[in-house]
Amino acid sequence: MKQFVALARVSSREQEREGFSLEVQEDALRRYATQAGGEIAKFFRIAETASKGDERKTFRELVNYAKKNAGVLDGLLFYKHPDRGVRDS
Repeated sequence: MKQFVALARVSSREQEREGFSLEVQEDALRRYATQAGGEIAKFFRIAETASKGDERKTFRELVNYAKKNAGVLDGLLFYKHPDRGVRDS
């Protein structure tokens, strides 16, 4: 089974009101991982209340986790606005 790392990020309360909450993003990312024949090994989340430093810290944690586990990971998943879909890199 493929293994992915995922990032969900909400940068404004407006995004949450428009239906792009962290939960919505997590559900979409999990569905994508399942459809791709895998699962999400670790989720990273950034809420709109996070400071720039906290955002960078979380992103650095994601990158470090991905580097340490590169041998067993099949990709990184990021949620994009619906007009762009979910991206696998």
